[in-house]
Amino acid sequence: MILVDPRAGSNELVHPLRAAGLPVEEHTLEFGDVAFLGRGENGTGVYVCVEHKKLPDLVQSLNSDRLVGHQLTGMLGVYDRCYLVVEGDWSVDNTGRIIVPNRKFRSRWELLKGAPAASVLEQRVMTLETRGGLRIRWTRNQEETIRYVCALYRFWCDRDLDAHRSHLAIHAPDLDRALLVPVSDERRVYASFPDISYTRSAAVERHFATVWDAANALEPEWAKVDGIGKTLASKIVKFLRGRK
Repeated sequence: MILVDPRAGSNELVHPLRAAGLPVEEHTLEFGDVAFLGRGENGTGVYVCVEHKKLPDLVQSLNSDRLVGHQLTGMLGVYDRCYLVVEGDWSVDNTGRIIVPNRKFRSRWELLKGAPAASVLEQRVMTLETRGGLRIRWTRNQEETIRYVCALYRFWCDRDLDAHRSHLAIHAPDLDRALLVPVSDERRVYASFPDISYTRSAAVERHFATVWDAANALEPEWAKVDGIGKTLASKIVKFLRGRK
C-alpha cells in the first residue's frame, strides 16, 4: 500500500499513481506527500517517504526556511529513507538566472520570481542531499514524476534490499580496479572465466582450495560446483586448456 496525502499539492498524484497500477490509499501525512513501507535487508521494514515540490514551491520553501527548518527535520525524524522530487521545466539565461516557460505561452521563457541564481539554487539542493540526507530527483513534468515514484515504490517493495545486486558486478577485462564491495583475489580470477558471474565466483571459491586446483580440475569436478553443470564445465575446461 502506498499512502498519498490528499491535500493540495500532492492530491494531483493520486489518480495518476492509481492509473499506473499502484495500490494508492489517500491518507493525511504529517510529513511528506507520499509514504510506503518498503523491504530492507532480510525483509526488515523500511519506511520511505517522498516530498513532491514544484520548482516555484521549492524556491519559496527554501527562501522561507520551511523546507529545512520544518519539513526536512520532520521527515528525517519519522522515515528511514527520504526523497525529494522537484518537478518543473527550467533553464538558465545568459546571466545565470533561472527561467521557466510562460504559463500561457509555453514557447516563451520568463524569470522565476524569487529564485536565486541557478548556481546558488543547485548548491543549496546539493547541501540538502549531501548534508541533509535527502535523495534528490529533478523531473520536468508530472509524467516523469509518476514514473519515478512508481520505480521507487517497486524498487523498495518488489524484493528485499539485499536482493538488489547489480552494484556488485565484477568488470572482468579490468580486474585491477577496486570493487565497490571487496572480494578476494581468487574471485577476481574466477570472474575472468567464461560465464562465471559474481555469484558463481563465490561458489567456485568455496569448492576449490586454490586457483591451481581449479585450473587443473577436469570437467566432472567442475560440474560439481553449484550453478555450473556439465555444459559450462566443459566450456571452462576448454578455456583453461587453451581450446575453443
